[in-house]
Amino acid sequence: MCMKKNFYSLIPACLIMFMMALTMNALAYSSGAPSGYTGSPGDGHTCTSCHGGSATTVSGFLTTDIPGSGYIPGTTYTITVSFTGSGGKGFEVSPQNPSGTLLGTLIPGTGSKLVGGGKYCTHNPKQSSGTATWVFTWTAPSAGTGDVTFYGAFAITENTTRKEAVTVTENAPLAVVVSATPPNICIGGSTQLNATVTGGSGNYTYNWSSIPAGFTSTVQNPVASPVVNTTYIVQAGDGTSTIIDSAAVTVQAAPTAFAGNDTIVCTKVTQIILHGNAGNSSSTLWTTAGDGTFNDASLLQAIYYPGPNDKTSLHVNLTLTANGISPCSAASSIRHITFDPCSGTEDLNNDELSFSFWPNPTTGKLTLSVKRASSGAVMVSISDLTGISRYSETIDSRELSVTHTMDLGNLSAGIYLVKIENGNTIRVQKLVIL
Repeated sequence: MCMKKNFYSLIPACLIMFMMALTMNALAYSSGAPSGYTGSPGDGHTCTSCHGGSATTVSGFLTTDIPGSGYIPGTTYTITVSFTGSGGKGFEVSPQNPSGTLLGTLIPGTGSKLVGGGKYCTHNPKQSSGTATWVFTWTAPSAGTGDVTFYGAFAITENTTRKEAVTVTENAPLAVVVSATPPNICIGGSTQLNATVTGGSGNYTYNWSSIPAGFTSTVQNPVASPVVNTTYIVQAGDGTSTIIDSAAVTVQAAPTAFAGNDTIVCTKVTQIILHGNAGNSSSTLWTTAGDGTFNDASLLQAIYYPGPNDKTSLHVNLTLTANGISPCSAASSIRHITFDPCSGTEDLNNDELSFSFWPNPTTGKLTLSVKRASSGAVMVSISDLTGISRYSETIDSRELSVTHTMDLGNLSAGIYLVKIENGNTIRVQKLVIL
């Protein structure tokens, strides 16, 4: 009698052990796959590690309700896994970046659970119907995260696996930030405007205006040259919505400086009182091209003490510098002082009429002494070098020698001619007012 051979004895023992391992693994993961088997670059594994075979790339197994324009940060979306096949079916999905970092938050639904500390969503339990479907949700990450890829691996029966990767983009809200560089300018300068727009469709338009009105532009980064403090406003749009932002530009007036009119003084003077003027300045400073000194060079009404070389050369230039308020630079003005070797102010060459006055130079008060051979009114007039009369007075006295005081404080600093008339006789002398 022939003995029948056992069928299983014909199968190599190693193959039997492998088949048993596959069966046990499949049974072990019927309520969910272990973490790290989505096929992502960070995971490096799919269901083939347990189910064998190779994972073929498919499409349509993993779908979302995230719009084509992208996800909005913080919004929750529905994720659906659905595919057809015979036998038990399962899945594992994880939203990651290329480095394997979890992006956003997974929330399991009916028939699914989270593993790996919430990084993965997997079946719980497996499904055996013709079409298996799982629905769960995902809350999008914070703004600026960028693209997110959903990596998924799917088991169809014990030895058939598939994989799919679905990438969604971020649709950040439309935003604009306006800048002006620099934000503070000196009048006559310019500033570079720029509108940085993010989010939206990416197809942007720009409409610039200003307060006060007068500035318009449709480019992203126009240049503006305001003459007063101005706020620049841009209305940015992406074809669907618009948003507004603005930037203020401060305009600083330029400094002014006036050192005073050029002056002729006698070499006898020991000091010259300066009457400078400055505007829109942070500070002022007098400087000399000669060898004189100032009592305080920072004062507009400073006193200058001429040096010996000033008088020897018979002239000196005094410069008043007004330092501007930031960001303006400085302004300057030069006053030319000429020294006249005056021999005096008394005319004694004529016995009929002579006169003298003091002090000369003067700051306003002047004493006049007149000598004449006969009585009668004396006409006194003071004119500038252009011939325009600036002061006149009649001295009516029977005395042949008259001393009279005049107040010339209303006359500007400069050189004047003093003229006296008595009858048909006229005398003229030069007067310097500081």
